[in-house]
Amino acid sequence: MLQEMMLMGLQKGDFITINFTAKVKETGEVFDTTVKDVAKKERLYKEGDVYEPKLVVIGGGWVLKALDESLITMETSKTSPVEIPPDKAFGPRDPEKVKRVPLKQLLAKEMVPTIGMSLEYGGKNATGQQFTINVTINDVTNLYGFDLKFRWNTTYLAYVSRSVLVPNDTYPHGVLRSPVLLVEDQANATDGTYWTAYAAMWRAPSFNGSGSLLQYF
Repeated sequence: MLQEMMLMGLQKGDFITINFTAKVKETGEVFDTTVKDVAKKERLYKEGDVYEPKLVVIGGGWVLKALDESLITMETSKTSPVEIPPDKAFGPRDPEKVKRVPLKQLLAKEMVPTIGMSLEYGGKNATGQQFTINVTINDVTNLYGFDLKFRWNTTYLAYVSRSVLVPNDTYPHGVLRSPVLLVEDQANATDGTYWTAYAAMWRAPSFNGSGSLLQYF
């Protein structure tokens, strides 16, 4: 786990305020932050939550011990990375604690889950997790358009959002050259289907190489 902080303090017993962004080292996934803009960007933002520097007493056990021990070595008003191994944070990931629950079962209990939401199911607390699907192409030549259709099992997956990465002029890692024409872009969260189609317009050069067509959340 990594936590990036901006501090204003610095001896044991001092009251300080810190901004932090916590993420999984291996994947870069952000799971907690005190910064509103970061929360919105990472789709963690919750209406009504307060996003501001957190008050901490150095050495007072107000944060994880490994982080607490690192605070006294930092400089004020500077961003510093702190790496905390699982055994000194929340423990290693346990696959046995990850359970798949059909969405229809939750809806039947009048539970409408959202990403990051904590709820009680089967007598235990559970948290929804978001993941991203990247659709890419490799080593293509003379690409002038694409037509893609997707289907997913709504029992287990809930649609959140998508981002079509065209044209390449706007998205450096995207595909197709300007100007482009939107042919179709329809998502049906109820049926679990998504259809997207784009085409390069007249006089647009062809796309050659590799790139990402879209990101699906």
